Amino acid sequence: FKSFFSRNPDFLKDFLIEELNLDMNKDETKITVSNVELPKDIGKEYQKKVDIIIYLDESIIVNVEANTSKFKNIKRRNFIYMAKLYGLTLKKGEDIKKLEEADLYQLNINASKEDKNIGENIYELRRKITGETLIDNFTLHLKNIEYYRNLYYTKGEKLNRAGMWLVVLSSENYEELYRTVSQILDEEDTDIFMDEVVRMNLEEPILTEWEAKMLDEIEKYDTIKNSKEEGFEEGESSGIQKNKIETAIKMLEEKLDINLISKITGLSKEEIKKLN
Repeated sequence: FKSFFSRNPDFLKDFLIEELNLDMNKDETKITVSNVELPKDIGKEYQKKVDIIIYLDESIIVNVEANTSKFKNIKRRNFIYMAKLYGLTLKKGEDIKKLEEADLYQLNINASKEDKNIGENIYELRRKITGETLIDNFTLHLKNIEYYRNLYYTKGEKLNRAGMWLVVLSSENYEELYRTVSQILDEEDTDIFMDEVVRMNLEEPILTEWEAKMLDEIEKYDTIKNSKEEGFEEGESSGIQKNKIETAIKMLEEKLDINLISKITGLSKEEIKKLN
């Protein structure tokens, strides 16, 4: 989520406008991604502001968090992240007025399977006695993607565009990702979205069981895509073979060992050598 959206801000803009119900024209809105905490940065989390910080037309600042915590545990922590944003802004000598004059949103995308019956909450900081809003330009939005996944798959509810974005983020494989995102984006944007996801997962492969699984999912997705493009003329077995070859070529370009490529793709070493 963090890696993909930070590198593809147009999709992120579309997602945020829908999820926060912002009265903005997607095509005319300018988006800037300022800060991203990726998995490799976890050890340096104390130096980071947030998972992703986004500016929309410079008048709206969105602090995005993505995690898998229990829903009841994330409210306090997310208020702390907003305080951290203020503190680091001052520490770095940046103009605090930028935070005071913009509309501030904290959006937490949570994926706790234990809380699939809890969907979302919106919070403001208020005084307990008077009810006075302490930061009148700030709201905290908590969204649980497992809740929307449950609505969509188990209860069969037809979701609006914002709800479907959360189902997309809950996808467990490339086939599901393709099927759900195509309900939000047009055909051209769906292909762009999927191709970028696949490309990112092929960058600097780490040869682990997880990586082998990802490559397998890429193969399944490519099979669907190619079958669609060819009008199912070649048939499923032909499509699978074609995608094994394409996957092997990509792995050869990354200079991976032929034995490993053979193990993952199912192609023989002789077949792989012919691709060089």
